[in-house]
Formats: sequence, C-alpha cells, structure tokens
Amino acid sequence: MQTRFGQPSQRETFRVEERGGEFYATVHSAYPTTDRNNRDVPIQEWTWISGECILTVWFHRPAGVWIALDDISRNERVAF
Repeated sequence: MQTRFGQPSQRETFRVEERGGEFYATVHSAYPTTDRNNRDVPIQEWTWISGECILTVWFHRPAGVWIALDDISRNERVAF
C-alpha cells in the first residue's frame, strides 16, 4: 500500500470492541463482538487524504501477517 499511495496521513491500531457504528460495519461483520474471542482482535486502520478524497484501509492479522481486510473511499463531505 505504501508503495502505491505513500505514507498514510493517519495510522492507528485498535481492538475490535473499541470501535462501533456504520463506518466500522465491515470490521464488525468479520469480527462480530457477540463472540467474546473477537473483542480483543487487533485491527490497523490506515488513512490517506488527497484533496477531497479520503481512503481508509483496515488490516487484520488472521495468520500472523497483516493483510487488508477491507477499504472505503469517500469524499470528505461524507459523514459517518
């Protein structure tokens, strides 16, 4: 990702249970918190901003290697 887009504007790691709402629907679909084992799953969130476009990619580590789980691209005027 960094080769294609450069360094992300924002980068953070969180546990699945720490985030909620529509913006994180994909994360919660992959790791529903109704299963207690999913609550502590680490997720990395990388965000790139270019003009009015915002790209966010979520990474997870199902087999010990960080891989992309999903992404969302949106206009800066879109609010969640």
